[in-house]
Amino acid sequence: MFKLPNLLVISNVSQSSGCILFKLPSLLVISNVCQSSGCILFKLPSLLVISNVSQSSGCILFKLPSLLMISNVCQSTGCILFKLPSLLMISNVSQSTGCIMFKLPSLLVISNISQSTGCILFKLPSLLVISNVSQSTGCIMFKLPSLLVISNISQSTGCILFKLPSLLVISNVSQSTGCILFKLPSLLMISNISQSTGWILFKLPSLLVISNISQSTGCIMFKLPSLLVISNASQSTGCLLFKLPSLLVISNVSQSTGCILFKLPSLLMISNDSQSTACILFKLPSLLVISNVSQSTGCLLFKLSSLLMISNISQSSGCIMFKLPSLLVISNVSQSTGCLLFKLPSLLMISNVSQSSGCLLLKLPSLLVISNVCQSTGCILFKLPSLLMISNVSQSSGCILFKLPSLLVISNVSQSTGCILFKLPSLLMISNVSQSTGCILFKLPSLLVFSNVSQSSGCILFKLPSLLMISNVCQSSGCILFKLPSLLVISNDSQSTGCILFKLPSIHQGTNQPCPVSS
Repeated sequence: MFKLPNLLVISNVSQSSGCILFKLPSLLVISNVCQSSGCILFKLPSLLVISNVSQSSGCILFKLPSLLMISNVCQSTGCILFKLPSLLMISNVSQSTGCIMFKLPSLLVISNISQSTGCILFKLPSLLVISNVSQSTGCIMFKLPSLLVISNISQSTGCILFKLPSLLVISNVSQSTGCILFKLPSLLMISNISQSTGWILFKLPSLLVISNISQSTGCIMFKLPSLLVISNASQSTGCLLFKLPSLLVISNVSQSTGCILFKLPSLLMISNDSQSTACILFKLPSLLVISNVSQSTGCLLFKLSSLLMISNISQSSGCIMFKLPSLLVISNVSQSTGCLLFKLPSLLMISNVSQSSGCLLLKLPSLLVISNVCQSTGCILFKLPSLLMISNVSQSSGCILFKLPSLLVISNVSQSTGCILFKLPSLLMISNVSQSTGCILFKLPSLLVFSNVSQSSGCILFKLPSLLMISNVCQSSGCILFKLPSLLVISNDSQSTGCILFKLPSIHQGTNQPCPVSS
């Protein structure tokens, strides 16, 4: 009785012919049979590659594919224990067909299977992009997205340690689903997620406006608001140093909330703040009146009050030099309070100050009487006393030349006190001066007797003595021609003394003889 090797399995025995039909294992496929030599040409499966054949021992050395690694060989049973790569996990084994069902990792999705070539077409996830394939080594080089940076690779475990960008912070990892929960920075808010494309639509804060997007580099150019100017950028830390405008002064920074407390200049007062629109309504001081607003440039055009005239503007320091009107003279400047002390001209005296309206009530001297006020031009029309007549006005110097009446003759002017000394005509003698009322009491000569005084016209009617009769009055020269009685004959007049020498008539001529005495 013969024992056949386990390679040969009897399928049928023909008693009539004495032939035995052997069933070859599926591993061996007959390619050709040579009747003359009695040789059989077997076609080995592609899995087995002959490395060497020993004629002396009749052994064949097979080179196993890199997919299979021998873990153990049992000489007694002739079995080989293969260690499958971690990529392949056995899902099921069919004893009847000898087939093995593998469970592919979620990373690999079968796109197509070719029965003729035995090839499988895998669809890689969009995360993996093939950069190069080496036919000699069978290796595939993947190009990782810029989001992932390899920190370390463990050859023993086959694990890769990725360094995530600072933008992504892991909040939780689910071992069961293999999902990672990321905590996005407060800068990014998810607006929409498309399951079909895997895209996420982010809503950027209003502070960031996209200026340009480069498809080649994947970079986004943001247009910063004019309020922020980049002073320095650190490539290593990814930090930006912003230079804030001089209008904003940082009062406090909260590390916990990430908020900055700004100290606004005294020029701006918050009138209202809207949480919904994140807008602040500023109340400008009454000194500044908005003339125009440019939406395109974001500039405000202010209309300055007529009180202020711009003398110079410094672009480097951002300062404006104002030229104050000659009416205002700076007496003192307080650096601590930022207040100016003005010295008003002696012509103006403060009567009252209203804190609520910010108005000053000025008391004008009695010399100036307001005749009219023009609201549109802001001009005041003064009525001058009849004593003063304007002779000339100089627009360049702002001076007025007054013509004094002939009654007043300037004797002296004091520059230090601003006083004028008048020389009164000999006709008027000062009897008394009242400081409180500013009135002067004149003593008229006995020659002039008041007959009447008109308050409306300011005229005085004098009663002349019977000795003087008016012959003529000259309005242009202001002279009066008197007609003397025939009794008085002018002999001589002295211009220097203002005296007149009369010649008496002969009837009254005197003698050197003494008057007779009656007995």
